[in-house]
Amino acid sequence: MNESSFFNNDYEQSRSSFRQLSRRIRTYYPEAVLDYWYTGPAADDNTTDIIEADALEEFKTLIVLSSGEHGIEGFAGNAVLEMFVKTFLPHLDKSTTGLTLVHGLNPWGMRHNRRVTESNIDLNRNYLDHFSNNSPVTHSIFENHLPLFRPATPVNDINTHNNELKSELRHIFSYEDLQMLKNTPPGQYKYSDSLYYGGKHLDEPAEKWTDYFISRAAGYEKVIHIDLHTGGGPENELTLIFMNGETRSAEELQSALSWKNVMKNTSADMLGDSVDYLQRIAQKKFTDKNIVSSLFEFGTIKESFEDCLFCTKTMLNENYLHFKGGSEEAAEKVSNDFIRLFNPASRSWKESVVTQAEQALKSLLTNEGVL
Repeated sequence: MNESSFFNNDYEQSRSSFRQLSRRIRTYYPEAVLDYWYTGPAADDNTTDIIEADALEEFKTLIVLSSGEHGIEGFAGNAVLEMFVKTFLPHLDKSTTGLTLVHGLNPWGMRHNRRVTESNIDLNRNYLDHFSNNSPVTHSIFENHLPLFRPATPVNDINTHNNELKSELRHIFSYEDLQMLKNTPPGQYKYSDSLYYGGKHLDEPAEKWTDYFISRAAGYEKVIHIDLHTGGGPENELTLIFMNGETRSAEELQSALSWKNVMKNTSADMLGDSVDYLQRIAQKKFTDKNIVSSLFEFGTIKESFEDCLFCTKTMLNENYLHFKGGSEEAAEKVSNDFIRLFNPASRSWKESVVTQAEQALKSLLTNEGVL
């Protein structure tokens, strides 16, 4: 198997490839349905596409694989969806196990090679259940360094700009700060033109995904939800992140799954995180159900100081260019850096994504009694 062949680097090609999976799935689930919803005007053709395949006899376990919440990260996500269908589908107990596969939770971001939505919202900091009561707290790192995080002028001389920016980042941030911004960046809820903006209300894609997830979870005794991401964690390694709703400790999960990189995050660590939010909502609404949720994070760069600095520099530059523009040279350089950060061209990286996803899914689904 050529694992890198599962990857597309264009939103419409990726969507087309995903939609074709429905034919293979129907050989096992004859009543499987391909559905979609639009984000924004239908004329823009930005769709979140879903394949539903219900268990043939008893609705015991629902496997949910979701991708593309951070648009550009959806290309790796779709590669994992394709691998899952071709590798795991023959081995599932179709009589008791249903599927929900989701492509492009943030279709505008995926189409435009951005992580965020058209409104610059980081969807994975947007899932909050107290927007209506009070504004969530914006992390002090943004307030203390606001001029750095908000774009002011166009980026023209990219080499001079990068040298000055890296010097500033080295001066004001510790390694621990940069590591946090790389792997578990906090959200902020005041500045719509700044990084990690969580919005002021549940955004359209988040609202639709929440409603849909809960409606699907309602029909099954157990739900296993895996959300697919790239960028965080050690280079070429897969980190499995579980939320506060998981009763097992990180050490217990590490042992049970035989997986080196396992984390548990509390709600405070990941304010606005979709996996945490959906698990909490489902557990509260369906107290008799078992909701197992994990975020799969495929690392793209090393954990060194210089690589963490590269991450924050690239994130800032991509945001600067979006809001203020700049030279063609700057746009090309920043685009290449951004792709390296979230969708590397490296064949070895692509192969590691698919190979490790297969291993981790096998371990998790076996541990949960599905395989």
